[in-house]
Amino acid sequence: MNMASHNTQMHQETADVNPSCAPSQWAHYAGYFRIGGASIILIGMLLLLFQGWSNGGDVNRYYMLLGQTGLMAAAGFMLAFGIRETKGARLFFALALASVCINTTTLSAMWFSFSQWEGGLAQYPSIAHWQLADMSELAILGVATACIAGAVAYFAMAVLARKSAMLFAPAFLFYNLLLTLPMREGPGTALLTAGALLLPIIMGKRAMQTHSSMRTREGYIAWAALCLPGAIMLVRYLWLYEPTHVVALLLCSVLYVSMQQCSVLARSATQKEVMQWLSVAMACGVAASAAALAHTSPLADYSIH
Repeated sequence: MNMASHNTQMHQETADVNPSCAPSQWAHYAGYFRIGGASIILIGMLLLLFQGWSNGGDVNRYYMLLGQTGLMAAAGFMLAFGIRETKGARLFFALALASVCINTTTLSAMWFSFSQWEGGLAQYPSIAHWQLADMSELAILGVATACIAGAVAYFAMAVLARKSAMLFAPAFLFYNLLLTLPMREGPGTALLTAGALLLPIIMGKRAMQTHSSMRTREGYIAWAALCLPGAIMLVRYLWLYEPTHVVALLLCSVLYVSMQQCSVLARSATQKEVMQWLSVAMACGVAASAAALAHTSPLADYSIH
């Protein structure tokens, strides 16, 4: 027996005798335990926070939503900068970023109840119906939202985006500002939605090419947070309004380019294949919208029936 095989055998025997040398069977489940514990804490905070939700007005409900965002951000801050548990902090900061988008969407509904820059509805669905008594309350809520959103964006992106945090944090706030504007229907809304969908994807692609840390799970979460306001604008438009052929052509074109960009950044062959199939679907949408426009008179109504 040569020396190399003898050392290998001794190492295997040592690993069998000393359990600490073998990988722990619980290590695989550590992430699930962490998510479960964070979920229990989050549910407890929400149950405490939303007591009396049905008894308050829209302003009180909105302050509860802001409180939810603040609590999740505070939990993430404590985990990340207090006890240095970045994996748990990642979950809370991701939820806080999503909660900021919910806050700005709700604030936009309140603003839209006073003035409509573009588009209008005779009556909102009950789930999206938010009203205020006067504009002064809207200004106060806007300042409170800006303060909380700014703090959440700064600390969350510092943990998730790392070297790209100084770029991603203001970009996240800017896209949420676009989400807040009282615009719902028309060419201006379509252009804003297209920009809020395409620009974050281009920004994320460049950041991932520049900094390898953006290709981690945290980086992808930060990138998804940038894309969320544009996605909400798109879903809101498609849900509340009947799209025109012009808007459909514009949005399908933007989504096609976005899917092409995402396929370059895919982490696996399966993800790349999914993006390519979505690109094909968007290309079909572009072709269908263009064909509909070609057979429609410029003076006719472009609404899809």
